[in-house]
Amino acid sequence: MKGSIFSGAILEYSTLECSTSLYSTGPCARQPLGFWPRGIALIFALVLGLSGFDAQAQLLSQEQLNRQVSLELQKILADDGNGLTVSNVLYRYDLQVNDGEVSVEVDLPMEIQTPGRHTILVNVLVDGVVEKVLEPTAKLTQRLRIPVPATTLERGTVVSSADFNWIEKEFSRSIPGLVTEINAVVGKALTRTAREGRLLQSKWFEAPVAVDRGERIRVKVSTGLLTINTLGVAMGKGRIGETIEVRNPDSRQRYLARIIGPGEVQVEN
Repeated sequence: MKGSIFSGAILEYSTLECSTSLYSTGPCARQPLGFWPRGIALIFALVLGLSGFDAQAQLLSQEQLNRQVSLELQKILADDGNGLTVSNVLYRYDLQVNDGEVSVEVDLPMEIQTPGRHTILVNVLVDGVVEKVLEPTAKLTQRLRIPVPATTLERGTVVSSADFNWIEKEFSRSIPGLVTEINAVVGKALTRTAREGRLLQSKWFEAPVAVDRGERIRVKVSTGLLTINTLGVAMGKGRIGETIEVRNPDSRQRYLARIIGPGEVQVEN
């Protein structure tokens, strides 16, 4: 709204010649604001002007601002395809901006891929010109399709794809190490019991033991183009890729070999 709501006070002043004494009586006593002398009315108007009253400003409530930012942020998240949804945006103050058409631009410093609370940058524009830059907090949720045990799996179980069911679940925060893909754990052994339907952690899985201590194993000895297959006894347990000590059952000689598969090691010269 243009103009001042106080302009009428300037136009209404008394034409009476009143004494400036504090003890004035008669028509000059207890005069309302509209009948103050011209000088006092002008001073009053000047004080109002210096107080920052802006007749061309408009007030954008925090509810309006948060709603508009939520809509713009959701458009960006929908394009990213990470399953993220805006739960709410929190900016705690009303905003005074100039008259004109107000719009907002959301600027993400980096691609957001996890649920939880994130600080975002928001440009508030009036008639296409940036007038304010804000940093509200956005709370995001994420809906994921994840694998869970179809039945209780005991410690040491080497899991397969048949051991899991798929469920959809909404998360309000990021869970470090959450298993979201079966391929990341199939063929690995559980280091603890996993209850039916429970969310899985990647730290619960490890490569299964491929060779046990005392096990009779196949030994491949490679020398140039020549490969010799023989048998040996494992002096320790290990997983694929690890090196263990092996004993020749006939000569009792010991040597190191690398595990290349279940019950199988290789010696390279």
